[in-house]
Amino acid sequence: MTMVVVFVFFFVGALIHYNIGKTGKIGFKAIPTGDEVLRIMVTVATTAVLSTVTAEVLIHTFDRGMSLQGVHHMKSS
Repeated sequence: MTMVVVFVFFFVGALIHYNIGKTGKIGFKAIPTGDEVLRIMVTVATTAVLSTVTAEVLIHTFDRGMSLQGVHHMKSS
């Protein structure tokens, strides 16, 4: 589910950037062609997967480390 949320936000951001490149303004006046949408979606999906996986790895790594530190402190007290 997290990856879907990340994809949606990244895709909206990509469309805004597309419009800035095409019109010079923030908005949704320029509509990408089918081929452009496909390339945008592939790029956004790739970055969404990488972002979500990286965040999950970091969360699990640091949560595990904090849990172990908490256990260690409790035992030494």
